[in-house]
Amino acid sequence: MQLAIAFFTLTLAYTVGVASGRNAPRGSAGGDGGLQIELDQILNNNRLLDAYTKCYLGTGPCPGPAKKAKGYLAEVFATNCGKCNEEQKRQTKIAFRKLREKRPGDFRKVFAKYNPGNTHFDSFNRWLNYDKL
Repeated sequence: MQLAIAFFTLTLAYTVGVASGRNAPRGSAGGDGGLQIELDQILNNNRLLDAYTKCYLGTGPCPGPAKKAKGYLAEVFATNCGKCNEEQKRQTKIAFRKLREKRPGDFRKVFAKYNPGNTHFDSFNRWLNYDKL
């Protein structure tokens, strides 16, 4: 379950934040992928959270949008969603804050997978803590 929330939050944050913004971050290769995922639907569904978590951690298959979204996680963590539009940033913060709050261990595992050495961990957490959504 913890992995699910971590995966969900990360996937959701980026998929919903970035993909639900209906576009990949500005300047990213993703473009308009038509990824439309309801953030609440994923965050409140343990089965979906499990699937997303396993996908992002590389221990299971990836649901459609997650496969594309996981390609952006390293960039999101390294740049604090620097290429995201305002709605994508808002959704990303919502998702990752929820994941960090409910499943801190899973949050760390997913972060570490896409940011080896956790070189951007403190910066990303400061960005998440910043109140402006």
